[in-house]
Amino acid sequence: MKKIKLNLFRKYFLTQFVFLLCLFNSQTPAWAADGDLDISFDTDGIAITELGDSAAEARSVVMQSDGKIVAVGYMHSDVSPFRNIFAVVRYNTDGSLDSSFGTAGKVTTLVGRSSEAWDVVLQSDGKIVVVGHLNNGTDNDFVMVRYNTDGSLDSSFGTAGKVTTLVGTRNEEAYSVVLQNDGKIVVVGYAWDDAGNSDFAVVRYNTDGSLDTNSDADPLISFGTDGIVTTPIGSGRDKAQSVVLQSDGKIVVAGQSESVSNQGDFAVVRYNTDGSLDTNSDADPLISFDTDGIVTTNFVDNDSAMSVVLQSDGKIVAAGFSNQNSKIAVARYNTDGSLDITFDTDGKQTTTISDEANGEEVVLQSDGKIVVAGFIMTRVGGSSNYDFAVVRYNTDGSLDTTFSGDGIQTTDIDQPATVSSFDQAYSVVMQSDGKIVVAGTSYENELDFAIVRYSSLITSSTASATTPKVTKNKVTKKPDAIFNLKNKKYLSKYALETKLSKNKSFKRSPEDLYKYSIFKASKNTCLINGNYVTGLKKTGGCDLHATRTTSKGVKYKYWVQINYTK
Repeated sequence: MKKIKLNLFRKYFLTQFVFLLCLFNSQTPAWAADGDLDISFDTDGIAITELGDSAAEARSVVMQSDGKIVAVGYMHSDVSPFRNIFAVVRYNTDGSLDSSFGTAGKVTTLVGRSSEAWDVVLQSDGKIVVVGHLNNGTDNDFVMVRYNTDGSLDSSFGTAGKVTTLVGTRNEEAYSVVLQNDGKIVVVGYAWDDAGNSDFAVVRYNTDGSLDTNSDADPLISFGTDGIVTTPIGSGRDKAQSVVLQSDGKIVVAGQSESVSNQGDFAVVRYNTDGSLDTNSDADPLISFDTDGIVTTNFVDNDSAMSVVLQSDGKIVAAGFSNQNSKIAVARYNTDGSLDITFDTDGKQTTTISDEANGEEVVLQSDGKIVVAGFIMTRVGGSSNYDFAVVRYNTDGSLDTTFSGDGIQTTDIDQPATVSSFDQAYSVVMQSDGKIVVAGTSYENELDFAIVRYSSLITSSTASATTPKVTKNKVTKKPDAIFNLKNKKYLSKYALETKLSKNKSFKRSPEDLYKYSIFKASKNTCLINGNYVTGLKKTGGCDLHATRTTSKGVKYKYWVQINYTK
């Protein structure tokens, strides 16, 4: 493990050194190894941002299409009544503050009596959606704020750019957000119930910030019963920490499920597009995600998933910590919720770094490698020193030793020698060129926003392995599969895929791992809607096609006929 230690007071001398070096070498330095700090970013790879004289923490980071970096979190006011305030900072690609955003690159927003921002997502029009929670004087509620591209509040969203949602009956906090293709916003966190336990909470909003619920114009319930879904998992406190969308619109949420004895497990829940759990039913007796739409995974004890991502093959990667913050933990699941035994033989991997280690967010490189960012804690005498940590895994779950020599990189943003270091990373994003941007907090007199950028080399041979090389069309004179749906108006995509995979007539095609994608309906009597192939007429029929893509990138087209009968 390579440990980077920098003293901010030596930054001037490092700047002069870089200037002299550039006089002799105009090329990118050959010694910029995979995992090293990127010195083209704020001269030393680290950008520290103070927000006044108050403490501030960056909790999430996202990359704009133009390469600018948006970090969100909160600042704590040192002036009575001493409260937390939403904070958004935008950086140029070189790490300098973007003066076209807010005031000198910074925006702060007071929501309620006190508020904290925990996640951010960018709309296709560049608007910035920030979620978190506020204190209303009694307890906490979900809160969402939308900003225009210049940092001003978007008055077309909610009330003056702000939306507050009471989810449960007592206390609720939002931690993660994702956008659907139709622009609707999905926010997850937790909500307390009257029994004193907390449950997973998922809320979906329309593009204007209103809850996605039933109306007189559309009497069918859109999401849950009122735009809100809560899910109890364990017998204690459950907390949703991260959300991601599948290509079919299903919602995957990861977090922690806790028992009465306060022992936590990874928890992954998958919801249908209407907010119901993705489980088996009379209409579709095939189990879709585990047996009830919920999967829990125990590593040792007190485990928690903090982040979740989807691979291109549909597998689910969750990362967090195990054994009360002592190890970074990663689990990979198959599309049905079972652990993927091709990942470290049992679907689970833990990494010990120093005395304690937390995984806070996971992202995937374009070559499939898994990057987890967080922080470590090292006990030195009576002090606890915290450093940024980035870990990179190969696709099989092993540590990638091409990254910083052993797959692990830690960064101590050195502060005055008399002060214990407190550097904690909470979020990570990949640039289009493969560089890794990590956001968190660092202490110098007060906590400040800290953004660190690392070099990263993408393995081109691995990246091209998933690119289709050959396209073949299978000639057929009759449908490969026929479905007769009596008194039914829909066919689940899962049932379709299952029948296609079991059809013996496909044995003449190469046997290999595959995935299906429905791409076209040939008649107007069929409608592809989210997870379902929906018939617009109760009788009649329609044809559609499905593609089977092998792991070698070979595509085969199949002809499927659906008949609706009385």
